[in-house]
Amino acid sequence: MLDNFRRFVTETFWVNWMGIIHPWRLCKGITLTAGQYFSYKKRTDEVVSLRDIIPCCIDRTQISSRISDMYTYQDAWVARRILQKKPAVHVDVASSPAFLVMVSLLVDVKTVDIRPIETRLPGIFPRRGDITRLDFADNSISSVSSLSVMEHVGLGRYGDPLDPQGTVKAAMELCRIVAPAGDLYVAVPTGAVSKVCFNAHRIFRPEDFIGLFSSCRLVAETYALHGGGYMERNAYDSAGRPYAYGCYHFTK
Repeated sequence: MLDNFRRFVTETFWVNWMGIIHPWRLCKGITLTAGQYFSYKKRTDEVVSLRDIIPCCIDRTQISSRISDMYTYQDAWVARRILQKKPAVHVDVASSPAFLVMVSLLVDVKTVDIRPIETRLPGIFPRRGDITRLDFADNSISSVSSLSVMEHVGLGRYGDPLDPQGTVKAAMELCRIVAPAGDLYVAVPTGAVSKVCFNAHRIFRPEDFIGLFSSCRLVAETYALHGGGYMERNAYDSAGRPYAYGCYHFTK
């Protein structure tokens, strides 16, 4: 009995946790769910036990979800470019698992991280490594990415050593390993002013960040916005450079 109660409380919380900030929707949903339960029981010969109820009280909405996360737009922009290029293999340095899964459906991905991911999915090959000292030869990688990573390097957040030059060293390494005519995709937080938010991340003015890749040529850029969507550079500048994820495609 106690185990059933624990399961009920745990599962009910996880499917309704947003009700904490939408209490009216939660109360309304509980009332409606109770009425639906008894109505459903009258219409079926199935055994519908009270102890098996998992009331989902806040899911009756006009839309199923809103894809507004900046990371999702950032990942999608780069994944489309990789799809267009169709490299034989892609190397990624510490980007999100969601991005790795997305790209692994297009091409095999060798992923390097100081905290290697664990996965049984095909097409993803993780190994341990440091973005400031990558174990790849000069000019050897035809397609490489590192999304929402470089802003953290050297701030200690993920167990990496403190280094004020962490982002600079990461940029130098990525430029070093990308092959001539290869493709390098990077993304970082951008805004009107470059600053360090210790120990979370750095924010960059676009020109400050692009300047770190002086040995490469900028092919394309866009800015993934909070709330969803993209803004091209001229519009981004005109809007006063709100907080966004700057997405950059370089070649060498």
